[in-house]
Amino acid sequence: MNPLTSVRNSIATGIALSIVVAFVLSGSVGFNHLAFTRWLHIVAGVMWIGLLYYFNVVQIPGLAAANADVILPGYTHLQRAQPVSVAHHLLAYAEMFGRDRARLAAAKAAANWCPLGSGAIA
Repeated sequence: MNPLTSVRNSIATGIALSIVVAFVLSGSVGFNHLAFTRWLHIVAGVMWIGLLYYFNVVQIPGLAAANADVILPGYTHLQRAQPVSVAHHLLAYAEMFGRDRARLAAAKAAANWCPLGSGAIA
């Protein structure tokens, strides 16, 4: 069961994950403004990622299938070009978001590698 198949489930999953992460990161029992701010930041980030996942991965192919026969003018250099379907236009955006996700994954992998020789033998 994928919890990110609807907007409501995405928001609930984001709140639940952010509460767990905030308690793990804060480590305090009393009210701490810094921990609360961190929690709020985590809530916003996880909900945003969940909603982006929902709209880009779940909804765009469905919208493209529903609008497969709708034609609109394509544009190049702010001038009209050959006609394109709305489905191709939407799936182009889905592909762009997929490439962005791959770039973020590559940036994360590159950030975990230290080229400065921090483990060099003295």
